[in-house]
Amino acid sequence: MFQVGITRNCVALADEPGLFREDYFAELGRTTNLAFDFFDMSVGFLTPAHTDRYDAIIALQPGVTAASFGPNRRSRMLVTTGSGVDTIDIDACTDAGVLLCNTPDGASQSMATGTLSFILALSYKLIAKDRLTRSGDWRQRMSMIGDGLPGKVVGSLGFGHIARALFPLLPPLGLTAIAQARNPDPVVAAAFGVELVDFDQLLGRSDFLCLNCPLTAETSGIIDARALRKMKPGASLINVSRGPLVDEAALFEALSQGRLAGAALDVFAVEPTPADNPLLGLDTVIATPHCLGFTEQSFRKIAADTVRAVVTLQQGGRPAHVLNPTAWARL
Repeated sequence: MFQVGITRNCVALADEPGLFREDYFAELGRTTNLAFDFFDMSVGFLTPAHTDRYDAIIALQPGVTAASFGPNRRSRMLVTTGSGVDTIDIDACTDAGVLLCNTPDGASQSMATGTLSFILALSYKLIAKDRLTRSGDWRQRMSMIGDGLPGKVVGSLGFGHIARALFPLLPPLGLTAIAQARNPDPVVAAAFGVELVDFDQLLGRSDFLCLNCPLTAETSGIIDARALRKMKPGASLINVSRGPLVDEAALFEALSQGRLAGAALDVFAVEPTPADNPLLGLDTVIATPHCLGFTEQSFRKIAADTVRAVVTLQQGGRPAHVLNPTAWARL
């Protein structure tokens, strides 16, 4: 029997939230010679107690280190419910012979449209206008004139699934796109109508700088005081990736001094971000609690993709979105 474990934090319980409904995983129960159950992972890290028990594990933001795998390791696969794997030691999975897969397609469209909603809200100063209306001080409304969108440049740090879902949404609004990619492909860029640029050009030309890259040793703190000084005066920063990409103190300074027009942040260096985070006190900042792309459609797609990956492996096939392909030969 192929045994699948799903971390309990994937599914909503009566007294606590979760991303998915339990019935989203019903296909697992209809698969021959496969059984699944939910297990607690309140400590945040997978341990040998988990990897010795299951052939495959579906997990929400799991912590994985070399210590997660013992000599009796049974697990052949770990699937994350999302694209981010910054809490996972990929080399440790490979060394243990465990296939690591993510589900980057599930939320890409909702994250792209969420990013577009940030662009619209920043351009039209919706948060400041909302607060002004609630205060009753309509006399100040002429100080809240928006910039408009036609002719503006949207820059993306990264050219992955979210960026590729975002780019086609821009031309109808009169927006153009530039991007900096780790592995630039001019043919792909041309197909999306995107100009590839280097990092400094990205900073200097973007009216809306969108962070769509993974958190790695190279990208941690990449938007620091130096980068913020190089950004186009009056530009806005949008981060829907990972909080540690940005030096929050430097961002606060840039916004407070008026060098940047605004910021929209779905992620923070520490989550939950403290209520006294100075960024939250600025009218030029839009903040959401790492849930911008949460929609029922995206949840269903992510769950379906995780189930498909597990069933594919159980039936002898190679799943999509394998992040450590050298582990495949060791299964």
